Amino acid sequence: PVELGLHDYFDIIKRPMDLGTIQKKIESGSYHAIEDFSVDVRLTFDIAMLYNKANLVVHDMAKELKV
Repeated sequence: PVELGLHDYFDIIKRPMDLGTIQKKIESGSYHAIEDFSVDVRLTFDIAMLYNKANLVVHDMAKELKV
C-alpha cells in the first residue's frame, strides 16, 4: 500500500489482506478449511469498502462482490 502512495493505509487498516496474499496462501496450502479462505476473501472486500469512500468505483465493486 505504501508503494502505491497510500501512506495512511496502515493507520486505517489494522488487519491487512489482499487477493495476492490469498493466492499465495492457496499455493502454499495454508488454507485447511473453506471457512478460512472465505473469511480472508470477505476481509479483502471489507477493507476495500473501509479504505475507499462510498462513491468510488473500488468501494462499489467490493460491495457488489461481497454479496
